[in-house]
Amino acid sequence: MLFRRLVVWNSTILVFLTAVFVWYNLTSTQKIVEEEVYNSFYTSMDTGAAELASVFRDARNLTLELCANTSVQRALRQDDAAWQDEEQKIQAARQSSENLTRFFPTFNAEIYGLDAEHQLFGADNIKNISEEWLQAVLHAQGQFVWDYHYTEYGSGVRVSHLIYDEQNWEQPLGIVSVYVNSDYLRYALNSIRLGNNTVVYLLDAKGNLLFPYETGVSIPENVGETVTIAGSASGRSAFVMRRLSVNGFRIVGEARDFDALKEITAQRKTILLLALTALTISVLAALLLTYHISTPILALSNIMKKVGAGDFKVDVPVYKGHDEVAILYSNFKNMLEMRERLTEEVYGAKVREKEAELRTLQAQINPHFLYNTLDSINWMAVKYGADDIEEMVTDLSQMLRYSLNNGVNQLKVSEELTQIRCYLNIQQKRFSNSFSTSYEIDPEVLDYQVIKLLLQPLVENALQHGFDESGQTGKLMLRVKKKENNIEFSVLNNGNKMDLEKVKQALQLPEDAKPTSYGLRNVNDRLVKYYGAESGLQFSIEGDYSCARFTIPAQL
Repeated sequence: MLFRRLVVWNSTILVFLTAVFVWYNLTSTQKIVEEEVYNSFYTSMDTGAAELASVFRDARNLTLELCANTSVQRALRQDDAAWQDEEQKIQAARQSSENLTRFFPTFNAEIYGLDAEHQLFGADNIKNISEEWLQAVLHAQGQFVWDYHYTEYGSGVRVSHLIYDEQNWEQPLGIVSVYVNSDYLRYALNSIRLGNNTVVYLLDAKGNLLFPYETGVSIPENVGETVTIAGSASGRSAFVMRRLSVNGFRIVGEARDFDALKEITAQRKTILLLALTALTISVLAALLLTYHISTPILALSNIMKKVGAGDFKVDVPVYKGHDEVAILYSNFKNMLEMRERLTEEVYGAKVREKEAELRTLQAQINPHFLYNTLDSINWMAVKYGADDIEEMVTDLSQMLRYSLNNGVNQLKVSEELTQIRCYLNIQQKRFSNSFSTSYEIDPEVLDYQVIKLLLQPLVENALQHGFDESGQTGKLMLRVKKKENNIEFSVLNNGNKMDLEKVKQALQLPEDAKPTSYGLRNVNDRLVKYYGAESGLQFSIEGDYSCARFTIPAQL
């Protein structure tokens, strides 16, 4: 089940990542290629538009030169007496224009004279003043008029302008027209390449198609200076427009059967092939990796099932390696071993607890008999005047009373200190006052609770190991201080300094080992069990003093 899930998840992720990679790669490639193609369109259109605008600008400048030409002005200004007829006037003006236009082989020029009857006379024909383009020129108020002119000999772009008399600017003498031949237009437009199937159109300022004239041409209305894609019956086309500032004309380039990605079709196939190959290799690698990971995990899962069924003696094999699976095996094996140890420790603790309960019960057997016996000894000591014996019996009786405490494990700090004072009174008589005792007790701690018989083993240890062998008078100090929410108990003596390492080893002996000091071990175990590990015994050397210390929570 795990192996199958891992395979499905890994395969799904790999397929998804591969699809994202292919999509991103193809999309990025498409954008880059389209951008390069579009930039080539823009460059070609800009070059063609600049060349065509330059030609139209030359045609306009030639028109101005003809209007201001002295010979043309003089020929059109002469009255009829100087010429046999109007035709001679035009011939003279035309001769002057030819002297200028021979420097511009691309252009043809025509000059018309205006007579008093509003007739325009040309070199070869007579134009009626009512023709639309003539009216446009007459009403252009000195502006250039651009149009497309058709004749039986050909066609081309025509720019026209009124010829004003330089001696009387309100008097028009005629009209000059300069023609840009359609052959040149065809050459200029055909130089713009937008692909293998390119058509470039010339439109006037109003959007009318001028050249090449074809029926059924459909140019999108929203075509602009960036590429516009439009569909037609013949396929998709890309359109780009450039406007000529000299006359407002526009050129529109059309790339028919447009597909910017034709050139990268092979590259796309290669990318797909590489992606499929990489996907296949990745899936196989994922299968191997999944098998390598899932097999030991499944084996560990079966072992865990046996443990869950109660078989704690199951053998956990050692997994070779340093990866996470090896850590799982190692931790699980350690957990079973720790459980085994804890089970043994808990069992041992239960046994010791039962033994302690038995000893407690035995110690509590008929305590009144002990009290009565001690009381009888006390009265006999009084009777015979043995004051020392009387005091020792009284202290011992009081110690027994607090030790038993009616079977209650806790007592007040003041009661614990009273018991210690009784114990020290007995020891003073035993050791003939070979040591002195001082107390530093915070009064506020006296009513707090503490488990019984914690200080007596520490004091006994200090007397036995500190003063018993020294043969010198020593000092014993008891300190009980309130520190925030805790109470600190300290027993200090200036006798023989304790061996800290030896004491530490005594507290850390295994449960089944025979301790060297029952009292210290018992106190430490009860502190840890009742208050927690942070309340365990601590030993230190403070100057000339050996110190045993423990801290418990302040509880009323």
